[in-house]
Amino acid sequence: MKKVESAKYLSVIFDCYMRWSGYVDRIINRTKYLLYVFYRLQHILSRRRLLQIYYGLFHSVATYGIIGWGGVYETALRTLQGLQARIMRIIQINDSDPVKPPNLRQAFVTKAIVKQYHQHSYEYINKQVNTRFKSLTLPRQRLTIGQRSYVYQAAKFFNLLPNSLKNLKSNSVVKNRCQCIGK
Repeated sequence: MKKVESAKYLSVIFDCYMRWSGYVDRIINRTKYLLYVFYRLQHILSRRRLLQIYYGLFHSVATYGIIGWGGVYETALRTLQGLQARIMRIIQINDSDPVKPPNLRQAFVTKAIVKQYHQHSYEYINKQVNTRFKSLTLPRQRLTIGQRSYVYQAAKFFNLLPNSLKNLKSNSVVKNRCQCIGK
């Protein structure tokens, strides 16, 4: 069997070091033309319509497979986040806007917590240790790359949730409330 530097599976590019830079560069190349599209459409369409187009053209592409690559280092994600911020400025959405879409880090945190929520809430409710903060123990990782995985990140961010959210029965409530954690 021959060792390869990268492989493509379901449009996601995996490299042998799990740095995800090739896949993030591919997302940037697929979405950078949207700056021109939004610049031209801002004079024609309302903000509401521009947001619908944003979710259809940018957000869907940028968050595809984010559960796998979302733990990427900030340096690899910086250009893509800058592209997202420029599109938000063109649409005229600022930080205090109540309809502001989540940034890519927030989207990763939300998807990771929602994916692992049932397991973590079961562990939280049935935990025998009686501590003041009653938090989950993080899984041991031998390498720092393991700390970038969604399983580790989900446990870490689950501990940051308020205790009232840790034992809810519905994922939809958690999904709506935990977007502020990934900032």
